This record gives sequence, C-alpha cells and structure tokens, in this order.
Amino acid sequence: MASHTNEIAVLQAKADAHRAEAAKIEIQIEELKKLEGQPVSFSKWAGPGGIQQHMMNETGCKAFPGVGICHRPRLKTAILRSDDNNDNTCYYADNLDIVNPEYTLFGPNGDQDATEKKYNEPLLNEEKTKHIYLYRVTKKNKKTTWIWYGKYTISGHHGKGHVGRDGEKRNIILLELKKCN
Repeated sequence: MASHTNEIAVLQAKADAHRAEAAKIEIQIEELKKLEGQPVSFSKWAGPGGIQQHMMNETGCKAFPGVGICHRPRLKTAILRSDDNNDNTCYYADNLDIVNPEYTLFGPNGDQDATEKKYNEPLLNEEKTKHIYLYRVTKKNKKTTWIWYGKYTISGHHGKGHVGRDGEKRNIILLELKKCN
C-alpha cells in the first residue's frame, strides 16, 4: 500500500509541475500577443493578471467596469468598452469582429447626438481626446471574459438606423476605428 501512496505523490507532483509549466506558457503566449498587437483575453477584472491592471499599465488610466466611454480628461484618453454581443446592450450596434471595428456613440434612446456633452463630444474632440483604447466584454454561461484590443484612432463615422433601449427606431452614429501600430 505504501508503494502506491508514494507513486500517487510522485504523479501528483509531476501533474503540478506540468500545470505550473502550462501556466507559464500561457503567460508567454499572452505576452507575445501583446507585442504583436493582437487582442488579449482576461478572465478577471481586478487584481494581478486582470484587465484593470493591464489597462493601467497600457494607458495610465483606471477605467470603470460599467462605463461605455470612460474619458480621462487629464490624460486626454478615452477607454471604450464594448458589449457588442450582449443582449443587455442590443440598442448599440458595435462590431468588433472586423478589421476596423465600429463603435456606437453614447445614447441608448432617441437619435444619437455627436455633441452630447458628457461622453460623445469629449471623445470626438481631438483637443480633449488624443488616445483611444478599446476593450470588449463577453458573457457566456455566467462566465465573463474581457478582451483588450489596444489603441485606436477614429478614421471616420457613419449613421445607421437601429432600435433604441425603448424599442423605438432611431438613428445612431458608428465610429470607424483604425488600429494604431
């Protein structure tokens, strides 16, 4: 019986070593993705290894988890949060599954206004916003994943008819984003 106990302990130690090595490899993969400018996934918001710390490192700004357009006037930076595949924000029409993502301006009901003072005007004003970063939130089976896309510029915009939170048809404004090198 003692020989099986020792064998189990040895196998458990090997399994632990493999898990630790696999975790190191995953970190290396994520670091390489960052270097290549590819989207990087996070399984938690706060703490070491969370997207909030990554955002702080990349932007110098602390973003709020529930805000779509998080403007930081002192650093002339905006962090855009997209819930483009979330049923709770179906009144927006973000599309991050394309080479140049589209991001919907703020305004859940009625026609959107580019001059809206709290979110849209500061984002679109080049004197107020010099740096724009983008991340995405997805939820599947009660599991939340945050995906960091990095730094972008606004290359243009276009209008589109879309339903609002109130169920009424309206006009929205989609920003056309271009990845910075």
